[in-house]
Amino acid sequence: MEKVSSKEKMKTMKKGATIKLPISSLETIRNNVSLLNAKHYSEGKKWKSESFKEKGIVIVTRTA
Repeated sequence: MEKVSSKEKMKTMKKGATIKLPISSLETIRNNVSLLNAKHYSEGKKWKSESFKEKGIVIVTRTA
């Protein structure tokens, strides 16, 4: 699992890339995804997050 200085990692992700992060940081991760989507909208960049409670992880994907 990665440590959550995740915003910078999310920002530099290539299209189609994914990272796994601990579900304990779900709120921060979702906030970061939302902020990045708003900030980089005009550049056509987009991220999404999906949580898996049973595995205890959140997967962030750069979709565009």
